[in-house]
Amino acid sequence: MVGNFPTAIPDCFFKAASAKENLPFSAGVASWVTYSLLGKPLMKDLSAAASVCYASIAGTIFLFFPAIGHHLLSNAPHYTFYQWGSLFYLGFFGTVLGFFWYYQGIREIGPMKAGVFINFVPLSAILLARVILGEPVTPAILAGGALVISGVFLTNFQPSH
Repeated sequence: MVGNFPTAIPDCFFKAASAKENLPFSAGVASWVTYSLLGKPLMKDLSAAASVCYASIAGTIFLFFPAIGHHLLSNAPHYTFYQWGSLFYLGFFGTVLGFFWYYQGIREIGPMKAGVFINFVPLSAILLARVILGEPVTPAILAGGALVISGVFLTNFQPSH
């Protein structure tokens, strides 16, 4: 219920989130903007593969010390095959391949239009959750997915004259 108006949308969508709750989302957007804007000039002199390589090296350096602080390196010998496979999947598909295609998109259509495709991240997460974990896909999720696809299409659509 919103005021006296009944709605199918849960009330939690209308409550303001605290700054602490919004900080991770804001930081994520800021990092993507920075990554995209810094990546565009690099693409003049570097290939998408080289750009992703340098970005991954920088990311590894930045994450090295937090990893040590959480004892991730000392626990590495005890990781299972499944855990190593998960790390490989995240490293190769989520980082190398994903960022490689993203930088190719920046080169072809520019950072503004390429940035819109980040909206596919939750959509792919839902798809993988369905396939791998058997999570249900509700009508609300399907409607949200249709809105995401429509938004990306409309943002990148250029009518022919």
